[in-house]
Amino acid sequence: FNPAEVLKGEKQSGTGSITFRKALVIVQFTLSILIAISSIFLFRQLKFMQEIDLGFERRNLICIPMAEGMRPKYYSLKSELENQTLIEGVTAARSNPVRIGSNSGGASWDGKDPEKQVLIGTNAIDYDYLETMQMELVSGRDFSREYSSDIARDSTGNFLINEEVARLMGEGDPVGKNFSFMGLSGRIVGVLRNFHFKGADQPIEPIAFALADTRYLSFILIRLSAQDIPGSVRSVEEIWKKIIPEYPLDYTFVDQDYENLFRTQIRLTSLLRYFTILAVIIACLGLYGLSSYSTERRTREIGIRKVMGAGKAEIVTLISFEFLVPVIVSIVLAFPVAGIVVNKLLSQFANRVDLSITVFLFVALASISAALLTVAYQAYRAALVNPAEAVKNE
Repeated sequence: FNPAEVLKGEKQSGTGSITFRKALVIVQFTLSILIAISSIFLFRQLKFMQEIDLGFERRNLICIPMAEGMRPKYYSLKSELENQTLIEGVTAARSNPVRIGSNSGGASWDGKDPEKQVLIGTNAIDYDYLETMQMELVSGRDFSREYSSDIARDSTGNFLINEEVARLMGEGDPVGKNFSFMGLSGRIVGVLRNFHFKGADQPIEPIAFALADTRYLSFILIRLSAQDIPGSVRSVEEIWKKIIPEYPLDYTFVDQDYENLFRTQIRLTSLLRYFTILAVIIACLGLYGLSSYSTERRTREIGIRKVMGAGKAEIVTLISFEFLVPVIVSIVLAFPVAGIVVNKLLSQFANRVDLSITVFLFVALASISAALLTVAYQAYRAALVNPAEAVKNE
């Protein structure tokens, strides 16, 4: 300590103190920038998965669990619904279209390597499935009532496969080739364009459809008119009460079922948003404290500068620039780390958004703006100091 300063009752901090404070502010802003960038990319990834083309139209489609007692009346219900102008399609399946989780081995076809073991997804469906789901055929045809061999009976039945199964089978169009799977032997009648039957965060897997009767179907799928969703639902309710009055109508929208697959990511994104706001506030408070402390220490310097002719704009620029340096250092430190962290976070998704320099520039600009707004008051206050009062402050 300087003895004169101690006797005067003043306590002056050395350069180490201000350096340590700046280091803390840099750490705070670095973490804030890192959280902000991660939050934005996770939000963009979530939006991307929610809006991605699944290979079928999931909107305006309702899914009704079909209890065993409903099955004998399914075809009567379907017939009545198909006569309604607001109903665009009715079918049924063993699984909800966005939650097809079952798969099996043992698939075989002509020319298959006996040593090759593959797992293929399975689903049993009713007629009109592709039309109701608005799925696209790459080659071949849909299941048809004109071909009695299509429907699974005993150990025979034909198949629809997706492009992934065709890829496993090798070169050439597999339509018409013998195919054995799920205890059935038949032919491949059509190849579907690949579609997501799980979340879009997972890769598309091979899957095969078999045409089955109601014993193997567990969900009714109804395509509603996009022009009048409430009216379409009312039509379904009226027909349901007429055909199956003993069971309540319990349905979900398939697009909501799909969004529920990402409930964890939605929670994480919301949590990160609040953490980002909190982290920025804490970092700005640290910067505000640092600017207050530094401005107080430089009162005499600012007074002398004003005596020497420095204007208010010059003083504000001087003070502001000093506190932009820690923020710029934070940006330089945070960007490479954020790139690594975001890449790691997005690597868990089979379909992911690209890293965009726009996001990094936006966060950098927002950080600099927040820093300028934080120190603006202190800088302006310093510019208004009375030079005479500042210089004589011993």
